[in-house]
Amino acid sequence: MPRTGVVASPALGIELDFDRGFWAGEVISGRVVRNVQAVSPRAWVTLRLFGRTKVKVSVERGSNNNRHTDIYRSRFDVLGSGPELGQALFDGVLHIPPGGSEAWQFALTLPVRPDAAAVLSGDVSQEYSFLALNPDVIASGGLPFSFAYSQYHFDSFVEYVLEAQLVEQHGAKTKTTATATRPVFMLPPPVPALLHPALHRAAVSHHTVHTQRLLPGMADAELSFMERTRKLFHTSSVPKLNLRVEVEAPEALQLSSSGTSGRPAPPMSFRLRVVPRREQSSPGLPLPGGGKRAGDDPDPDEVTISVVALRLRITAWTEVAVRGASSYHRTKSPVARDVRISWPEGGGVAVPCGDDVAPLDVGRAGALLFDAQSSYWRGADMTPRGGSLFGGDEEVMYPDFVTYNIKHWHSMRWDVELTVAKETIKIRGEGPLVVVAPPPA
Repeated sequence: MPRTGVVASPALGIELDFDRGFWAGEVISGRVVRNVQAVSPRAWVTLRLFGRTKVKVSVERGSNNNRHTDIYRSRFDVLGSGPELGQALFDGVLHIPPGGSEAWQFALTLPVRPDAAAVLSGDVSQEYSFLALNPDVIASGGLPFSFAYSQYHFDSFVEYVLEAQLVEQHGAKTKTTATATRPVFMLPPPVPALLHPALHRAAVSHHTVHTQRLLPGMADAELSFMERTRKLFHTSSVPKLNLRVEVEAPEALQLSSSGTSGRPAPPMSFRLRVVPRREQSSPGLPLPGGGKRAGDDPDPDEVTISVVALRLRITAWTEVAVRGASSYHRTKSPVARDVRISWPEGGGVAVPCGDDVAPLDVGRAGALLFDAQSSYWRGADMTPRGGSLFGGDEEVMYPDFVTYNIKHWHSMRWDVELTVAKETIKIRGEGPLVVVAPPPA
């Protein structure tokens, strides 16, 4: 079940004025061209835009030598056959001499709403649709953007395709003598910049650090075998520092764009703050923060708490729904992307300490941007190819969306690594993540 590709030949081809993705409601313009000889007393050239969302699921059954594969499919047409989606570019006597060419210009406004009659045509059922199949609801919704994802057991895509045909009439006989197709990549609607992204208190955890390096003047000391043994068993002679670590993780991520089709989004926010707990710490120990306010001189004996690494695993989930022979199948598949911010050994960024201090935004400090790769603006397939999010094979990250038989969403797992007096604190959490399109240009 492949997507429709570019079909072009000297007999007929479609050229666009702008080779990029388009938003719903934009005007797409270009020409249908023929570069070979043609003579016909009457011929006509038509152009039409099609839109559909298709799914195929393969289910293996049986065992050993009795294995077989059942195929289930689902299709929704999202555009109708109205005159606004098709144009007659030429109708008359066609004469193109040898070595000559002809071009027929077109300008077509991309629709912004699905056609309810088209969506409800064919063998469709609410049981295998993620959206309500109500004519009024359909007519008030938006069109899904171009999307493609394939795995070993299912294929899914949303596509929009221009199709041009040349039909020639000789006497009573009419024949389509040439056909050309060209995909049109419909982009997700831009979203205003998330200047104040929603954060949630993802984790509040308590940690106790035991080490002689908490003592004044011992920050860089090499511990003897006896001191390391006492530290290992948390003996009463070893100082301890109790900390409450507060993590605020994002609930939403906005894709950024460094190209001409959008503009950069703010970096992802990921905030940290540490609150030392005096009552649970060793008496007389200089606590991080120590009650000082911004602008106060630093205490040379004060312990510094630094973040040295932030690791994110963002998982894109694609779920599809199809109608089976006797039931309705829904299946989903993940694509994980790993992102890491880290500093050289001995480095890191100091984390603010205290109840009344602003947290550190690690995402902004590390310029944590998720760029919509150039392939995103061309409507590329997001199927993983082994590359990285920030380069390599340009894996594509798409915003969340739901259409009739495809649902796409994200989740995120994070790992934070802190250092305190050469001791390491590791914290992990996870939760849903809403991914939205880049800001408008």
